Amino acid sequence: MQVLVVDSLAHVRQQVTSLLRQHGYRVLTAATGYEAVEVVTQNAEIGVVICDLVLPGCDGPDLLRRVGEIARESDGESVKPPLVLLMISPTPRNERETLLSQPNMACQMGFEDVFGRPPERERLLAKLESLQSQFVPRAVSKSIDELRTGVDAVLESGDPHVMLEVRGELENQIHRLDVALEDAAGPEFLRRSAAKANSKKLTR
Repeated sequence: MQVLVVDSLAHVRQQVTSLLRQHGYRVLTAATGYEAVEVVTQNAEIGVVICDLVLPGCDGPDLLRRVGEIARESDGESVKPPLVLLMISPTPRNERETLLSQPNMACQMGFEDVFGRPPERERLLAKLESLQSQFVPRAVSKSIDELRTGVDAVLESGDPHVMLEVRGELENQIHRLDVALEDAAGPEFLRRSAAKANSKKLTR
């Protein structure tokens, strides 16, 4: 999963981008809403957009609507629109910003969540981690299906030559599955998941 950070201020883009890359996320940036629409259109791997409410030419709500209308495909299959996280300055400048700074109102409009600008570090990381499960299954489902087919072939065949051939193919599929998992979730997410699994084992 890739993350697109959209903000007209370079230092805000840099701050958010640096934080996410430190935690293993692949990040793209855009300075305007129009630029963000173009980037999302050309990249089916973008799963989350983090955008400022006020953007040149195309503001946050308009960007939310536009990316929701983009038709994207990956491996011949349609890809759902990215989830959009809204950033609002700590001191709202008008009634509209005050209204959208309330998470329930922003979510009613279609935003996944609302954050300060720049976002609170730990809260943003926790939110992104909670969203990962929505993207990992789609990224690896094809590899899992191929693995199941290979296992069935091994079970049905008693020929040692066939079994050896299928074993080699299974090893290739396992490698591709590992790559797909890392591409979808990022190495930092996989590291944290492994740490959680080990922690559960130790507490049993």
